[in-house]
Amino acid sequence: MFHLLWSQNSPLQKINTLPEEEQEQCQKAYDWLIAEERRSYKKFVQGRNSELRNEHAFNLCDYQQRQGVECAIWPNLYPCTEWCETTIDGRQTCLSTKVSFWTKVTSEIADYSNLYELLHFHYDLWLWQTVSGAIATSRKRKCTPNKALEAKTFSTEYWKWQHRYLIDAVDQFGPPSLFIMISPFEWSFPFPQWMENLRDVTGNSPTNLSGLETLHIVHVLEQIVRGYLCGSNTKTWANHVFQYNRKNEDNILTYFYRSNSNKGGPYTCICLFG
Repeated sequence: MFHLLWSQNSPLQKINTLPEEEQEQCQKAYDWLIAEERRSYKKFVQGRNSELRNEHAFNLCDYQQRQGVECAIWPNLYPCTEWCETTIDGRQTCLSTKVSFWTKVTSEIADYSNLYELLHFHYDLWLWQTVSGAIATSRKRKCTPNKALEAKTFSTEYWKWQHRYLIDAVDQFGPPSLFIMISPFEWSFPFPQWMENLRDVTGNSPTNLSGLETLHIVHVLEQIVRGYLCGSNTKTWANHVFQYNRKNEDNILTYFYRSNSNKGGPYTCICLFG
């Protein structure tokens, strides 16, 4: 999991080590960040001094301790406490931390999607909260944590159920008629204009906007499978690839697909029964 440690040097000590032309700008930013209580930056600066004196480590698993910690780590992206996902606990808002962060990632501020450490932080925090919540739920319902996580795609129980569904389809319809794996070449894949504009602004070449590129490619591949090949993403799609020429007759009994991304890049698998 993502780890946070109290810095041995205070922000003012770090500012004093900067080149003279940068010290004035950073000092102004520091003064602005600690000027208001609605920003958590001041709380963490004071907390650091107290915790170091008492030799206490920072505990990211403690909800009370991590509230608003983004203000201290990325003050340029989280200038106000209410912007932070670590302040969301389900009592003040119906917005989940996942949806809140996703809104920022897809916003016009490209730094939210381009900063790997921020993506890593929120994914690890979401994963820890999800798994720990499943463990607590399993204790109350007297079941295994795997059972409580069976709806999550990262769990082994979820894929066991997909395997059971596939075996059931084989029992009903026989072996699959077709199996396809689609793996695109990212460098020549067609991307939307907004992503080309983002590359121009950030100076990133293809494959260097990995988060947004993967989301786009996986979405396109999913729509190709569901719409262009199987015609199941809209009721009005009648001329898809696996359709008979005659009306009201479909040779697709059922299909399974999985869009994913690994170290080799995004890919989509389709297993079709017809």
